[in-house]
Amino acid sequence: NRETSDAPLWLFAACNSLLQAQPNSALLETDCGNRTLLDVLISIAQGYINGTENGIHMDAASALIFSPSHFTWMDTNYPAGTPREGYPIEIQSLWHAALHFLAQHTSNPKWNTLAQTVSQSIQTLYPIQRGNDRYLADLLIASAGIPAHKATPDDALRPNQLFAITLGALVDPLLQRNLLQATEKLLIPGAIRSLADQP
Repeated sequence: NRETSDAPLWLFAACNSLLQAQPNSALLETDCGNRTLLDVLISIAQGYINGTENGIHMDAASALIFSPSHFTWMDTNYPAGTPREGYPIEIQSLWHAALHFLAQHTSNPKWNTLAQTVSQSIQTLYPIQRGNDRYLADLLIASAGIPAHKATPDDALRPNQLFAITLGALVDPLLQRNLLQATEKLLIPGAIRSLADQP
């Protein structure tokens, strides 16, 4: 099963890293079969907006990306333990980073507008308060066609939310600190758990 909602978005992150290391590179002008790499990236983003044949699509109101069941790195195959159908937090973080990248490298203002909407949607729809912990929902659970604002937040404490900080989607300093404090529960010597050991 090679269906994925995150792999195409990692291409933006890889291009961004390479351009930071080699700022004068002509990377985005690379010929990719009668298209430049920048054209390919724009096409990928537009595909997420318009919706793909395999069910990935952008929720118009929130600008968040809907991911079908078993399309993220953390999903399990049959029997499904963590299908994560809906709006996974790491997908939104990657999507925000992709939009921000396009805003930097094109003159189309829609990319910046969408990036701001995604950031605002994350800060509005994802925060969870569980006991003394405040962090981001790992997923807004929803079936296809359900908008993000009607989805059910999954309160599992997982490390995916850290991408919201590292990829620049979460800009509220207090919420960033709360998130980092909450995810300390996931730390073990030399690694980080994929799920908190809590009921």
